[in-house]
Amino acid sequence: MCLTFTTVLACRTGDDGLLNVLKNRWWKYLIVSILDVEANYLVVKAYQYTTLTSIQLLDCFTIPVVLLLSWVVMRVRFKIIHIVGVSVSLMGIGCLVWADADSSKEVDKGVESRLTGDMVCMAGAFFYGVTNVAEEHFIKKYDQIEFLGMLGLFGTVISGFQLALTEHPQVSSMNWHHWEEIGLVVAYSAALYAFYATVPLVLSSLGSTAFNLSLLSTDYYSLIAGVALFRYKYHALYAMSFVFFISGTIIFCSKKTSRHNDGHPLRGTCSFCNSAYSVLFLHAAEVMIQAH
Repeated sequence: MCLTFTTVLACRTGDDGLLNVLKNRWWKYLIVSILDVEANYLVVKAYQYTTLTSIQLLDCFTIPVVLLLSWVVMRVRFKIIHIVGVSVSLMGIGCLVWADADSSKEVDKGVESRLTGDMVCMAGAFFYGVTNVAEEHFIKKYDQIEFLGMLGLFGTVISGFQLALTEHPQVSSMNWHHWEEIGLVVAYSAALYAFYATVPLVLSSLGSTAFNLSLLSTDYYSLIAGVALFRYKYHALYAMSFVFFISGTIIFCSKKTSRHNDGHPLRGTCSFCNSAYSVLFLHAAEVMIQAH
């Protein structure tokens, strides 16, 4: 993102140029970049300690965080039908946990290790919620290029320092002549780049809450990729969870939300729901690569 969006931002002139943005609001983007980098790092790190079931469940902590921040910061007002939509979507998570428990595929990693992983995952989910609401705010107040350009600039610096300090032994031990390892790194980077580039389009139409509800269905798409690539066995409850995810998102999007200060409805009707799923396959690819 630094090579593309930051470069485009640097080519701008006037108030929308890189230097003027750095001068006026650099600290805002620095905070958001730190939270975003740590959110990705913590959730990926959680796979090392806890189970996929726990991560699927605890990652939903992002939704109440987004709901609360949207209500307080963005002054979005939700109706009963929106709460119903959220509840229906979260029922899908129950199906996922039930399916994983029933299949008994996961190995016990120890109580202490799983507790550490659960706490790490919850922290990452909280940071995700904060950054999603912040991204919606910046995109609607400024524009997509500015946000992604500043996120790419600060995120690259922060990630570089953190990589050198915490992951240097792991990077050194990688077999850089093994095409499968290199391929996974390249695939993950490409999926993450495409995901970040397309997310603002969905946030501007649906908002951060509906966006996170849509992301719940990525576990189902991950299963499809797992069946095709890694010969995972299919459980019927996954299909039921997908129905809950889609139904909850449609219910949520069937009524427009509004802001408290002006009462005007925000964009985000059922007709926009399909655009949310355009980014889900990208996010599902990230999950599969992380789990692998």
